[in-house]
Amino acid sequence: MKLSSFCESSENLFTQTHLGFNTGITTKIQLSIAVFAPILTKKMSKRIKMLCNLRLLLGIAMSSLMVSTTASGSLVVAREQDQSGGPGASQVSQTPSTSRSAPVRKIGGDNHVVHTFSFSPDSRLLATGGVDRRGGGTIRIWTTSPRGNSNQPIRTMEAATFPDYVKSVAFSPNGQILASGSITSKVIRLWNVQTGEMIRTLQGHDGISNRIAFSPNGQILASASSDKTIKLWDMQTGKALRTIQLGDSSQSLSFSPDGKLLAAPGYFDKSGTTIRIWNVETGSPVRTFPRPDSNVKSVAFSPDGKMLAAAYANKTIKLWNVQTGAVMRKLEGHTRDVHLVDFSPNGKYLVSGGYDGMVKLWDVRTGVNNGNRKVDVRDVNFSPNGEFLAFIDKNAVVILGPTQRFQ
Repeated sequence: MKLSSFCESSENLFTQTHLGFNTGITTKIQLSIAVFAPILTKKMSKRIKMLCNLRLLLGIAMSSLMVSTTASGSLVVAREQDQSGGPGASQVSQTPSTSRSAPVRKIGGDNHVVHTFSFSPDSRLLATGGVDRRGGGTIRIWTTSPRGNSNQPIRTMEAATFPDYVKSVAFSPNGQILASGSITSKVIRLWNVQTGEMIRTLQGHDGISNRIAFSPNGQILASASSDKTIKLWDMQTGKALRTIQLGDSSQSLSFSPDGKLLAAPGYFDKSGTTIRIWNVETGSPVRTFPRPDSNVKSVAFSPDGKMLAAAYANKTIKLWNVQTGAVMRKLEGHTRDVHLVDFSPNGKYLVSGGYDGMVKLWDVRTGVNNGNRKVDVRDVNFSPNGEFLAFIDKNAVVILGPTQRFQ
């Protein structure tokens, strides 16, 4: 029996879920389900309701769903015709098998335009920074669980007044403090995650804090500013320990996993931007990578600290050996500047974002592009536990999961 486009008496249901990260092909699930009206038994009605509740979890590739019942009363979901033209069916009780990753959450985008985000260390929370509809900078904290009200934050902090927006956010390693930087304000604010109260401000920059990051032990906060410096802040005193001169505004920085090194792109001589690594304790440079034929947009240490990924304006990504300074691998596939890179927690994968509107997933060992997603990407990161991959698309954060299928 073909079902119409109603689910549960009067609820309209027509779901088209875009699936990505599988050879670049996007598949649409078109789910059309209706109520059988009075002809259904109470038991069968409950089964259909269960199906409706599970509609966003179905991941089998199909053009449209047919729902029928067996002689024994079992509810069966079948697809009219798959992409190869053959029939197929799946029992509702079975877990769909797919290599694609469907969206599990979409955060912000309405009253809160998101410009940046950060996962908590346990991956249970997501902090977003941006601007509200009044033009003031706001920080909102959300749960990453797909259950409950999916677009209601559990906490909101007014981080800046009109006209301003929050440019950068970062959780401390213990998850108790959130740091933020905004466009017009030159201070970095520290917030109590549990209460939403502002704890302290860090003053010393003469420009925007483009990117901020805590050291792995949480004792130091690093901030890359438009004033062409990086400052290392003592989290106990709130004082700047040292200032690193970049020669240009940097949009990226990354601590090594042991917290002893800090990497960032900068303009260190007249040849243009390149990458430098500093000793965090002394502030002295320990390595400057060879000048490439293009400016560096973003850097990220691998989880084992042996590799540094760098995104370039010439559409490429390079994986550098931190110890020797040699290029280990070059990744090509973007058609415009690459401006975002991040390693998966297990180090097997690298995700990149480019101005070509593509998020790409790479196998670090082979350099193979394992998947693509067309989005208006502004930021992209794996969650610390590896369960999620999130990116900003059209002013909202889209959280994909689970990412274990890529591991």
